[in-house]
Amino acid sequence: MHYRQNVHVSFGGFSVGAPQPRPEWIAFDSGTASYLSVPARLNGLPVRGVVDTGASRSVLSAKLLGQIGAQPVGSTLATMFTARYSLPLYRIGRLEAGGIAATGLDVACHDLAMVEAAFPGEGAMVIGRDFLTRAVLECQFSQSRLRIMADFAPEKVAGYTRLELGRSFHGLPIIAAKIEGLEAERAVVDLGSNLVCTMSERYARDAGLLCRPSSTTMSAGLEGRAVGMQITLRALRIGDHVLRDVPACVIPNWSLDAPLNLGWPAFGAFDLAFVFDRELRIRADETLLRAPLPRDRSGIGAQRFGDHLLVRHVSPLSPADRQGLVEGDRIIAIDGVPVDASNPARGRRLGGQSVGTTMALTLERGREISLVLQDYF
Repeated sequence: MHYRQNVHVSFGGFSVGAPQPRPEWIAFDSGTASYLSVPARLNGLPVRGVVDTGASRSVLSAKLLGQIGAQPVGSTLATMFTARYSLPLYRIGRLEAGGIAATGLDVACHDLAMVEAAFPGEGAMVIGRDFLTRAVLECQFSQSRLRIMADFAPEKVAGYTRLELGRSFHGLPIIAAKIEGLEAERAVVDLGSNLVCTMSERYARDAGLLCRPSSTTMSAGLEGRAVGMQITLRALRIGDHVLRDVPACVIPNWSLDAPLNLGWPAFGAFDLAFVFDRELRIRADETLLRAPLPRDRSGIGAQRFGDHLLVRHVSPLSPADRQGLVEGDRIIAIDGVPVDASNPARGRRLGGQSVGTTMALTLERGREISLVLQDYF
């Protein structure tokens, strides 16, 4: 289970090209996608751009920067969930995505191994708000598609509800969200995260949210791996709509200036029109709103290698824990099929199936275990 790297820094100066013809929709599979992404061109080089509303700067790896010959222009301070880092800045010539083209963009450089692993064989980058703030991001989960464009036509707003979109001290896009019977609180809209809800441990403790069944989970970001608590929220209100049985990851040493962070799965029942620095328009799909939110039911936190999955964390009281799986175990086959580049399929979540699903795991040390997926927090 991962949480996305947040790069929260000040905006850089750049120029935006003339609006292009209305771009075509880009399809995605919300059941297997780790990230929302669009095809992009970086100095003419085709790349895969991960859309990240929680990142102020766009981010490239050193390898990709070397390919396009970008020159260093300084450094910037990046604030993640739990730490702050100084990252080098590079100026790129041109970035194109959807109906928008930007020139002279100053981007941050950092290791993007997690992102690149999701798109094998493609160059990958993070597209942050330095690019997106001049665009409209439209994401229709009801039809599994998204696009980046220069405007949002008035005739298209029928059925949408307008939410006030503020900005935190760090420049994060903020809406109001309400947990159970608590007062409304500031929540970051972070479409670069694949966790439904992440929150500050201090906020969770002060709000009395930790006195309920819980377990732990391993999450990974730019800071490295961290173990936090996971709980279930009975209700989370976004606008006029309520999400039920919401899995939430509680992070210690929280450094963001808003206590809640909502990843793209939190908006999986909505169509979104993201007009940056102004408003967020949402339109709910009632069928999707009644569907259960994605959650882990195995208790396995693993890192993928070529021919095995290395178990990095086992959640207490989970099915994996009850079957004796431990950190360091190597899973070499799933349901009798060897682990390789295609198995498990990219984006497949081992514990993401429904309650009662049985999964056979073969371990390198010769043991086979049968997991029956269950809710455990």
